[in-house]
Amino acid sequence: MRLSLSWLKELTGLDIASEKLAHDLTMAGLEVEGVENLNGDTVLELSITPNRSDCLSVLGIAREVAAIYGLDLPLNLPFSPYAELPSEADPSFSVSILIEEPDLCHRYAGAVLRGVKVAPSPSWLSGRLEAVGIRPINNIVDVTNYVCIELGQPLHAFDLAMLRGPEIRVRTAREGEKITTLDGKDRLLSSEMLVIADALAPVAVAGVMGGSESEVTVETQDILLESAWFLPSSVRKTAKKLKLNSEASHRFERGVDEANALNALKRAVTLIKDVVECSDPVFSDVQFVSPERKIVGLRPARLNKILGISLGETEIVEILRRLGIKKSNFTKHDGVLYFDIPGYRADIGQEHDLVEEVARIYGFDHIVSTSPRASIIAAHRTEAEHNTAFFSRIRQSLVGSGFSEAISYSFCSKKDITSLGFEEDDKRNRILPLQNPISDDLAVMRTTLLPNLLGAVKRNLAHSVTDIRLFELGTVFFANDSGKLPDEEKRLCVVWSGHRHPVSWTWKVEKGDYFDLKGTLDSLLAVLKIQQAMDRQGGTDVLLRRELCWNEHGYIPGTALNLLACLKDEEKQLGTIGEISPSVLNAWDIGVPVFAFDLNLDLLASLRKWRSGTPCFKSLPRFPWIERDVAFVVKDHLTSIEIDGFFSANTFRFLESYSIFDIYQGKPVPEGHKSLAIRFRYQALDHTLEEEEIEQVHSELVMAFIAGFNASVRAC
Repeated sequence: MRLSLSWLKELTGLDIASEKLAHDLTMAGLEVEGVENLNGDTVLELSITPNRSDCLSVLGIAREVAAIYGLDLPLNLPFSPYAELPSEADPSFSVSILIEEPDLCHRYAGAVLRGVKVAPSPSWLSGRLEAVGIRPINNIVDVTNYVCIELGQPLHAFDLAMLRGPEIRVRTAREGEKITTLDGKDRLLSSEMLVIADALAPVAVAGVMGGSESEVTVETQDILLESAWFLPSSVRKTAKKLKLNSEASHRFERGVDEANALNALKRAVTLIKDVVECSDPVFSDVQFVSPERKIVGLRPARLNKILGISLGETEIVEILRRLGIKKSNFTKHDGVLYFDIPGYRADIGQEHDLVEEVARIYGFDHIVSTSPRASIIAAHRTEAEHNTAFFSRIRQSLVGSGFSEAISYSFCSKKDITSLGFEEDDKRNRILPLQNPISDDLAVMRTTLLPNLLGAVKRNLAHSVTDIRLFELGTVFFANDSGKLPDEEKRLCVVWSGHRHPVSWTWKVEKGDYFDLKGTLDSLLAVLKIQQAMDRQGGTDVLLRRELCWNEHGYIPGTALNLLACLKDEEKQLGTIGEISPSVLNAWDIGVPVFAFDLNLDLLASLRKWRSGTPCFKSLPRFPWIERDVAFVVKDHLTSIEIDGFFSANTFRFLESYSIFDIYQGKPVPEGHKSLAIRFRYQALDHTLEEEEIEQVHSELVMAFIAGFNASVRAC
């Protein structure tokens, strides 16, 4: 934007050297690209960012200057003698104005002037427009451009005799409608474009450019001046689609002050009356939506913390007042100051916007740079805080895996527990009855979370919800012989039933199975960094061991795994995972497979003490890996758990990872055996592996695998 210094002086009364003004504007966040002298006037070239639509006018820059130099408000605003409120019902206003799209046009004000004589503009008017880079056309059009630059409100003048009706309709274009714009080009309009039309056809593209058919010429005698507010996004889309940019669209698509529309219209009428003899104006103002009052809160303590300064409330209020942002009459609440945001500041909507405004005017050069401070000693966290964070990570992991958390009663039916068929000496049979139960179905304290989750599965299935993923973190209770409070244990139970993925055309429809839930468990343990922990004192690996379980009641025999935590020389049961047996599901009238795992959270949380402490960065490998594939023939009862155990117990140099990518049974593999195709990846961190190195370590690995599982290498 080009800014005339003499024009700015009229509004502010400030006489200041252009070099100092350019420097101070730059320090306040407005980039000044250059200064030049033109026809005895100094002109500043400013680069205005898209968010500062208020600075696309002399008035907007004058507000900035007033704030920078602490000038008294209000400024020397252009005077208009037309103070009375217009009325559309005024019979002398001969043009009918109808807004058909109030969402796209909140306000449309017009003024009719008769008996005008269109001629070249006086030198003061044309000269000032030339100084800011606008070509003079005639006295009427030049006034509209003058007010646009001065107040930031685009205006347009119609030849009243060329408006059929005479009528103004603010509507969207009809498909196939065309208009010849003032640049002489024919434009094809579409139905999403807002236009200004007379009784028959469009006469202007709203907010972008007028039409040539109704333009003001030397033959014009009566005019209709337009001042309106159009939705910025609508103007932006229209201008982009038509590839048509103008001074008007540049401002409308960034947002103009709706409350300023009538003032700008009156200012234009005043200037026209100054440069040409004509009748007194008749006004009309059609306003569908009143501008909303925008109030934003600011916490002085927050502002000072962000900026690293110490400003008092009085100083903050004064800085913002200088920008025209006045303190609201809202009551101060909890250290919050409230401010009324003027309509021309569309860029201010949140607290941090006000912080930025204060920083700009206070001066970034006055904000002293300081080095950040941080304690090198981590804050002490209590055991309860550790557990809260630990349980939060569990919830985040499971929710991220697509599960929903269930919260149920701590009571259940005794029949629900006994139907799981636990051994007589199982502590889950130490049931604690309630002295005054709510009902027979809630007569005992729960010793496991599974019954309530199975009840939730049953209710979901009854409501045709077939894809079910639920988890619950809760406390279970066991009776004891002390006669005191029961023993308590924090546990996690997870159930899965239904499809592997939501039913969709994007993937196959497959039922979820044990391995889906096992993957969820592995992911959870990985998030908690408990898969492989470290005893800091003894240096012994603390691993979670898994073993097949054939007698864990509640699960189908042979599908369940016991999860064992190996702490030093002691081994404790962490939990179980498997497929719920049909006999248990029948007790809940569930006729679909359900998979579950159940963990002791107290034990799981205690494993934190044994895992390695601070995570360490491991650089990404710089050297390529080499892969070798081997097909082993092994007994068909060999499990992946045993293979994992083998590679955990044996260390092979350069072995980075391995994966089973194929399993085959049938000829020529002997009966009772299967073929496992395993891919081994080798990689060195400090050099590219040579073939000799690979052959040596790979041969050692293959021989060890053969010896460990009585296997053989498949020849074909």
